[in-house]
Amino acid sequence: MIDQLNETHDSSRRSWVPTAQSHPIFPLQNLPLGIFSPPGGGPRGGVAIGDEIFDLQGALEAGLFSGLAEQAARAAAGAILNPLMALGSAPRVALRKRLCALLAEDSTERAQAQKLATKLLHKAAECELSANTFPTATSTWCATWGGTRTPCVNMT
Repeated sequence: MIDQLNETHDSSRRSWVPTAQSHPIFPLQNLPLGIFSPPGGGPRGGVAIGDEIFDLQGALEAGLFSGLAEQAARAAAGAILNPLMALGSAPRVALRKRLCALLAEDSTERAQAQKLATKLLHKAAECELSANTFPTATSTWCATWGGTRTPCVNMT
């Protein structure tokens, strides 16, 4: 089944994350998940947005998710994405919608994430990106996630 396009794909929406505005690969409409390690930290799930990586573990600790989006974020926050893929489409779509709400310039929920930007956003160039995103499954490759060909998944 192919998921339907929704408001998260609206090409007119913009992110408050400065590097996402003109980013050719990771604007607000393309929020791929992958595994990264921030400087001094262990592997965890994150979402590319511009030249940054939005830290799912940090967002969970800050209480930014609830319901199906929280279920998906918990499944995606670890060192592999297999638990997220096992959940099916509905939680992934809920996570994408919530991430879009937190990262969109025109969202009333933007302030929640923006005030935590220094904790939640990591410069991709300073992070280690994992090629071990799906250790027990065949993965597809993003064109470039942080400048490298790294496995990741889009949450349609």
